[in-house]
Amino acid sequence: MPAYCFAFREGFAEEILDEVELADDEAARKEAARAAREFMSEGVLKGIDRSGWTLSDSASDKRVVVELRFADLVSRRGDLQ
Repeated sequence: MPAYCFAFREGFAEEILDEVELADDEAARKEAARAAREFMSEGVLKGIDRSGWTLSDSASDKRVVVELRFADLVSRRGDLQ
């Protein structure tokens, strides 16, 4: 299975997660949306506005598979599941 790397970013702040193996690019896109919603929800519970953050998902061959703006998760939830 291919490996994917998720990176959360806001300005110069960055949090990169360990690579995960997923079946394909579509599975990686779904996992990115799930991880972004979870990260944003954790921020809400802590009183942190993370709507300006983005999440990018890169495959092991350095291709960017998806880049999500957290603000889009709020306005287009149904499109990103």
